[in-house]
Amino acid sequence: MEELRRRQTNPNDDDVSVAVADEKDELGVIQALLKKYITKKMKNKHFQRRFTMYFILCIGLTLYLSFRLYKHLQCGDSHMVEAYTRYDNEPRYFSGSHDDVMTAHETLNYHRLDKRRSDLLPLNRELSDYRPEVCKVKLYPDTDLRLSVIVVVESAPASVILRLVTSIINRTRPKNLAEIILYLQREDRELMQHLKENKVYILRTITTSQRKTLNKARNEAAKQAVGNVLVFIPEAAEMLQGWAEPLLEVMANNTNTLAGLSMDEIHHKTFRQIEHVPWHLITYPRWDLISAVPIEIPEHERKRRSLFPYPDATPIKTPAIIFPPWAIGKKFFLEIGGLDETLQEHVELVPGDTLELSIRAWCCHGNVVYVPCSKVAIISLMQHAGYSEDKQKQVELHNSKVIADRWAGHYINFYHAKQPKALQIITVSNTYIDDIIHSSSLQCQDLTWYLNNIAVDWKMGDSYAMQGSIKLATQDRCIDTMGHEGRYTPGRPEFYGCHGGFTQFWLLEKESKHIITETGKCLRSDAFEHDVITLDYCDKTGNEWIFEDLGNHIGYLKHKGLCLESRQVNNLIYLAPCRDTAEQQFKFQLLGN
Repeated sequence: MEELRRRQTNPNDDDVSVAVADEKDELGVIQALLKKYITKKMKNKHFQRRFTMYFILCIGLTLYLSFRLYKHLQCGDSHMVEAYTRYDNEPRYFSGSHDDVMTAHETLNYHRLDKRRSDLLPLNRELSDYRPEVCKVKLYPDTDLRLSVIVVVESAPASVILRLVTSIINRTRPKNLAEIILYLQREDRELMQHLKENKVYILRTITTSQRKTLNKARNEAAKQAVGNVLVFIPEAAEMLQGWAEPLLEVMANNTNTLAGLSMDEIHHKTFRQIEHVPWHLITYPRWDLISAVPIEIPEHERKRRSLFPYPDATPIKTPAIIFPPWAIGKKFFLEIGGLDETLQEHVELVPGDTLELSIRAWCCHGNVVYVPCSKVAIISLMQHAGYSEDKQKQVELHNSKVIADRWAGHYINFYHAKQPKALQIITVSNTYIDDIIHSSSLQCQDLTWYLNNIAVDWKMGDSYAMQGSIKLATQDRCIDTMGHEGRYTPGRPEFYGCHGGFTQFWLLEKESKHIITETGKCLRSDAFEHDVITLDYCDKTGNEWIFEDLGNHIGYLKHKGLCLESRQVNNLIYLAPCRDTAEQQFKFQLLGN
């Protein structure tokens, strides 16, 4: 009865039991057939060899993956170590404190950039490659030179420094990267905690109990560097794709080279990359010996570069470099004395330091170039909270006097014409560098050699009849180059409000009678409209001017029997028959004198 009741309640149980039994029988049959098949195959020698080979490969692959996992875990599992993993496409983020104590306005003033925005960006973010196309296809030779990248840390937040370090490691071939040196000018607990927890074998820090000048810090780091080539990078920067190979090629050809790297810009608030394209420019020092003027690549340099297979990728010889980043061979850098530590600084900048180093590199048998294919993105920082225009002018005047005392020689009157206040100050010269320059071992050249062989388009005569601004006698309007002093093609100067800048500084040579700019461009009549004045390279003849002085530096400027004239219709400069009118009377002297 119980059995009947069970079957009536669960009529399918017997069917299920039979099905399970049948399934077990089928599995047993399959196992038996598989065992028979393997036994038969194992007697086959070819199958045995293949099986053994596959088995060994599986064991090897397992050991390799286990080793990689062990090395990864040995380094720790922090995001920062993952950011250093080369070719890692996964975004890695900064996990700092985000300055919970400081307000957004305070962090912006202190760091001069948006720290909170920086903290939210991946440490290994991708940036656009704005290099010339030829730089991307050119094959660069292999070299054993090694780079020591030096970064002096002043006020940049930890996330900015870590992003710079990550970009250096991820975008530099391992064999060519000797080390990254962080010279810490202040205590940054957040940064130090990250560096302590995530040790990177090529990252080295130098700490100091008391802040040192920027040039002194860089010199100390350079002496401790182990690489053949020193690369000085601002703290607020990111290296771009392919930055190292073009630089290494330049240094492999000549380690006695001071190389200026090309720059893109990163906005200090949005952190967006902005393309900066100065491929066609070089820089010439001005006679204030603290600044430089950019000009187009001269014809002789164009011809030299055209001889190479990739002219647009060929380094550009330049009389000077002005802004960081830059690189130089370590041995050469130390041989010529390093950076001048007597130069003063203001708001973490040293006016004139690379300009002076450029002149010294050329004169001491080195080479100075721009490398168009080696690019770094620099964050355009806000103006420093401690910036003072008066202090900046004071520092610039001091540094220019140091440079003039070392290099000007018998050109000192040109310098004093631009910096008359320098006569009133006393500076302390760097005797160590001065002794190196005048040593018999290096046999460095002087400024005359520099002007005659390097800055050939900036060549000056030994004496001038007049110099300064050319100002209308009755109006506050001066002849301005309008930027054409730095261009290879001719351009028309115009009358503009007087400001005393280099675009309004003119020289009247005694012998040639040329009126020229500091870059050697001449005022001359236009080739087509002969009554209009243009600015162009000087011919040996046909550019003569005569200043007919009426007294008190006021007079007529005559060219080919005609007089310089201002007209009301526009701001152009004309030649017209001479007559007694205020539109043809000019004051030619330094403003303020």
